[in-house]
Amino acid sequence: MPPDVVQGEVQKIFYEQWDSQIPRWGSKFCPVVLGLSDPFGGMVLEALNQTARSLIPDIPPQCNDKNVFLLFSDDGTALFNMVYNRIPTLGNGYDSSGISPSDLDLPDKQLVKELRQNRPVRWYRSISTDHEAGTLLGSRAQSALVGAKGTQARTTSTIVIVDQNLASGATWQQLIDYLTVVVLAAPKLGGTFNENSIMSLFNDNHFQTKAPPRLTSFDTELLHALYEADPAQDAHSEQMDIARTVSKNVTSTIQNSTP
Repeated sequence: MPPDVVQGEVQKIFYEQWDSQIPRWGSKFCPVVLGLSDPFGGMVLEALNQTARSLIPDIPPQCNDKNVFLLFSDDGTALFNMVYNRIPTLGNGYDSSGISPSDLDLPDKQLVKELRQNRPVRWYRSISTDHEAGTLLGSRAQSALVGAKGTQARTTSTIVIVDQNLASGATWQQLIDYLTVVVLAAPKLGGTFNENSIMSLFNDNHFQTKAPPRLTSFDTELLHALYEADPAQDAHSEQMDIARTVSKNVTSTIQNSTP
């Protein structure tokens, strides 16, 4: 992928405002799969945990407080409506300063409208801000701009709903790899992604026959670049760093694999 194409894909996937930080998971990563019988539920969980631990070394071997909910259903819209009726905040994050808690805030109405649309896979990510001691308090954007090394935007929970009827056509490998990127990177819902990424699997909200059979070198390098990037910078700067890293590493991978 040419550098300008990589840059465009990175901006689509990490779509935070330029003066914010790009959120990512920390060690409190605890997934559960519901509505899917074994061995398939176990396959999804094992693959997700394996990739997450390769990116986040301090994830404990076992966890109890579930915060990644992979929900499988024959009717994704009905399931989302049920979840939203029971948890209208969708498990929103919080501000660790304790001054401006947002855990009771309702999600944006437009986003809820998008989540109600029929999709093979839909997702919602909750974010919290962990402030470094002595940091200027305020919005997440202000925290990023002061350059505080210890102030980070964290993903605190994710709800993913898979409509098994609408997702038909994809192999289990494709679906598992797609869900892995969704959970660990939380790309923009409804985005149209390059065919060199597993995220193109459900472009235009239906299965794409030309999608890759599994995670590509672009996807793998993207996830590693995200979790290795310095979070103490605004999202625009971090996107640029990630794009440069991915471009360099993908090019190197292609060159090394050429006979």
